Amino acid sequence: MNFFRKRIEGFLEEDAAFCDITSSSVVPEGRSRARVVARVPGVMAGFGFFLEAFRILDPSSAGESLVPEGGDFGPGEIGWVEAETKALLSGERVALNLLSLTCGTATRTRELVKAIEGTSCVVLDTRKTIPGLREFQKYAVRAAGGRNHRMSLGEMILIKDNHIVAAGGIKKAVEKARASWPMRLVEVEVQSWDQLEEAFLAQPDIIMLDNFSPDLAREAVRFVDGWIRLEASGGITPQNARAFADAGVNFISSGWIMRGWVDISLEL
Repeated sequence: MNFFRKRIEGFLEEDAAFCDITSSSVVPEGRSRARVVARVPGVMAGFGFFLEAFRILDPSSAGESLVPEGGDFGPGEIGWVEAETKALLSGERVALNLLSLTCGTATRTRELVKAIEGTSCVVLDTRKTIPGLREFQKYAVRAAGGRNHRMSLGEMILIKDNHIVAAGGIKKAVEKARASWPMRLVEVEVQSWDQLEEAFLAQPDIIMLDNFSPDLAREAVRFVDGWIRLEASGGITPQNARAFADAGVNFISSGWIMRGWVDISLEL
């Protein structure tokens, strides 16, 4: 939590929560208990981050989620928090922004996980996260049953279209990657059947099928015949995720899950 605490402190500083001229001037001394209320259904993720915002402002803060992490909730009360009233009002926006985002990310992740239920396919996230909030969103993905792709550029090698152009082709790119980082996974993004064939000959660990149709993905699965894992990406939503999973790809990755938001409020 130390890493997350430092980030949350930064968010509070950005919002001037330690110098809230409204709350300091109009709110009397004392403590209050507030209900955490969801306006729409969702999946719980990150209630600890929510509470941490208040603990930073008031170490005596306490609270509890009424829904377990990764659990579904409907509209209504989903938790409570008790603290100095000024701390509640000064930290409210930062705390709610975090919870709304992490629950939103988890909710969309769960939609994809449910869409491919019963298959061997795995839901992956992407790096299309809000700057400064990647670890929070990646946590939410895990809480909802998804799996994290790479956390950063230093974790694995993913050769995309511009890398291929700069390196002079897929084969050269893979060879250079293997020579530089022999112990790291190498993934190659392909956007056409010709590139798929070229990538197959280069033998990366994973081939990403970018904006392939489910039918073309099925053909790709037959073509690689289990020799290389396949990831479908580009435009993946709950409406088409099952078709890709049924096509036989190993993974589906989606930036769509990183743009979720659940409307949550704090009520004294």
